[in-house]
Amino acid sequence: MYMIEISPSEHQFKNSSVAFLSVLFLTFIAYTVSRIIKNKRTDYGHKDAADTIPLFCVYVIKVVEEDMAPSFLIYGIAITYGAFFAILAILGYVLMAVQIGLFIAYYKKNYKLLQICRISNVVLVGLCFLALFVDSLSFPGAANNVLNDSD
Repeated sequence: MYMIEISPSEHQFKNSSVAFLSVLFLTFIAYTVSRIIKNKRTDYGHKDAADTIPLFCVYVIKVVEEDMAPSFLIYGIAITYGAFFAILAILGYVLMAVQIGLFIAYYKKNYKLLQICRISNVVLVGLCFLALFVDSLSFPGAANNVLNDSD
C-alpha cells in the first residue's frame, strides 16, 4: 500500500487545527445544549417563557451568537486556507479564555471585564487576519508544493 508522507509543516498544521477544533467542539456542545433548553422552555419561540430559561443558557447563547461567531468564522477561514499553525492555536486558546471571560462578565454584570474581553477578541481576530496575510498558504517541504518547485 502506498503511503503519502506529509511534511513537518503539514503535520504541525494538522495537530494545531485538530487541537483547536477539539476545544471549540466543547463550546458548541454547550451552545447546542443551551439552545435545546431554550427551545424546549419557550416551545420553539411560540410562548414567552424567558423567566424559566436558566441564565447559564441565556449567556452561553449570547456569547456564542453575538460576540464569538465572527471570531470563530475567521479562525475557521484560517484553518480552511491552511494557515493555522502553532501560533494561531495558542491565540485560539486565548480566544477560548476570552470567551469564558465574556461569559463571566455577562453573568456578573461586570462591564469593565466585558470591555476588556471584547477588545481582546478584536485584537485576536486582527492577529488571525495578519497571520492569514503573512502566510504563503503553502506547506514548505510538501511533495507537491508548486510555490517551492525550482523547475
